[in-house]
Amino acid sequence: MSLKILGGVAKGRSLFVPHGDTIRPTSVMMRRRLFDSRQNLEDSIFVDACAGSGAMGFEAWSRGANKVYLIEEDKRVYKILEKNLAVIESYDEQRQRPIEVSNSNFERWISSFSEIYSALPADQKSQTIIYFDPPYHLHKLYKSIVMGLIHPDWFRGELWLESDEKKGLPTSFWYDMGLKPKKVFTQGTSYVFIVPF
Repeated sequence: MSLKILGGVAKGRSLFVPHGDTIRPTSVMMRRRLFDSRQNLEDSIFVDACAGSGAMGFEAWSRGANKVYLIEEDKRVYKILEKNLAVIESYDEQRQRPIEVSNSNFERWISSFSEIYSALPADQKSQTIIYFDPPYHLHKLYKSIVMGLIHPDWFRGELWLESDEKKGLPTSFWYDMGLKPKKVFTQGTSYVFIVPF
């Protein structure tokens, strides 16, 4: 199985996907709707947490993101991520707009990223997107990451939360937490909740 990049400089390039049900890639239709809604990603920083194949992060890079971070904890999946990075490294632009891959637990990684982030200019902070799409059943991880962004109130970009009304946390949970979405994209029972901070 492979996924194709849908737009931008790498449009049409195929990405490798791990065999079996190790990961659950964001649907093609959802990916298209998300990125078509954000035509210009120039100067943005895109963090693809629980990256899997990296399709979301590579799509963001293809569409102009200035810096992309891909974080994947599973070592076998991480090897696929590295293969996909090699596909993108064939583009000269990758030297000017780097992609950094990390074989790490996202909770651990984001604590070090918060230090990098705090040193960024205000305009870059506001143009940072964290895309968070762990396995739907990991409710505690969802809560932990969101609470870590809210308190101590260090993040000033956008959080794109993907989950599922039946298999994950329903959108009502986020409303009850006080999160006010700028937009909610739905595909069947799955959704992406776009939250500005």
